[in-house]
Amino acid sequence: MAGVFDFLHIKRRTAGSSNELSFDVLDAARHQLDSQQKQGKRGAADRPALGAVHAQGSDGTYRTTLSAEDEVRRRKRQRRQHTLRLRAVGVLVAIAVLCAGVVFSYNLYKDRTDFNGKVNGLVASIVEGDDALVKLDDLMADPFDRFQADDRSRLLAQLPLLLEGLEAVDDRAAELAGQASSEGDRVTLREISAAVQARMTMLGAASQAFRLSATVNGNEDAANRTWMHVVDADQAVRQAAQLANSALTEEETVAARDATAEAAQALQTASDELEALERQVKGLDFSAQLAYLACRIEALGYAVETSDALLAGDRSAASLANEEYNRLERQAAAMAEELPASVADAVDAAYAQQKEDALAAYNQARAAVTKADADLRTRL
Repeated sequence: MAGVFDFLHIKRRTAGSSNELSFDVLDAARHQLDSQQKQGKRGAADRPALGAVHAQGSDGTYRTTLSAEDEVRRRKRQRRQHTLRLRAVGVLVAIAVLCAGVVFSYNLYKDRTDFNGKVNGLVASIVEGDDALVKLDDLMADPFDRFQADDRSRLLAQLPLLLEGLEAVDDRAAELAGQASSEGDRVTLREISAAVQARMTMLGAASQAFRLSATVNGNEDAANRTWMHVVDADQAVRQAAQLANSALTEEETVAARDATAEAAQALQTASDELEALERQVKGLDFSAQLAYLACRIEALGYAVETSDALLAGDRSAASLANEEYNRLERQAAAMAEELPASVADAVDAAYAQQKEDALAAYNQARAAVTKADADLRTRL
């Protein structure tokens, strides 16, 4: 006959361990029902509680286990709780991912905004210097106009500061290019650098033109001053000739001779100055002026000889010297008719090629600025 403990399966060599007893819940319920039918007279104190199964352990005590229905409900409840916990964990994970995404997106937006602000700052710095660039461009319409020399000098004094500012922008653009996160941003920064460098080249070309203009104007002024010395010496020659023609005494003849010698020395000084300027400026040609001055100086030499011969009482020698003087004076007068209207024209002609090259370099740099700006506008 099956006993009440027949549903227990005692595992060997497991006494006292955590897996001392092993039983099947459904078998336990069946055996419990059989036992209740056979032992119907068991006292109420000995009956198991409703819905529970009692199992006697090895120590003789009873332990209560769940009925099959309760066990099913318990397991369902556990599954529901497990499912709810999984869902809760899933929601928390989703919220964490969402928060991380929001933070990442905000940081990305902030970085993007900061980067764009820095780029816009560079462009603004470029635009700030363009006022000076406009003035410079106006002056470069005729960079050799001497009436605008003061304006060119003032702007030329500002160029180092303008160049320093552009160099700072170029350095900053290179720094940001190293921090850029996309090729598009790097291209934009390269376009900014191109616009800056084109402006620096344009300023350099204008600076060269302005300096050349100052050199040309300075040499023209020097040539004009020298020729004024020639004009003054010519006036002295005329006064000395009048003294010689009106001299009646030895003292008056001596005075006329000395005045003539001084005028000749003034012409020689002017000739030396023109020769020095000619050596200084490549391509400068004062040959016509120098030939004219040489002729006048030689003529005045014969005028001095005439006075010396008169003072010595040698009228024949005085006559011959005077004839040579008159011949050379006529020759000098003919040469003067062929001289350029101004010695400054000779200076200007000497610098013609350099002026042309300076203008070409500036116009090329100006075109590069226009192109760089157009390229940059397509990126902004």
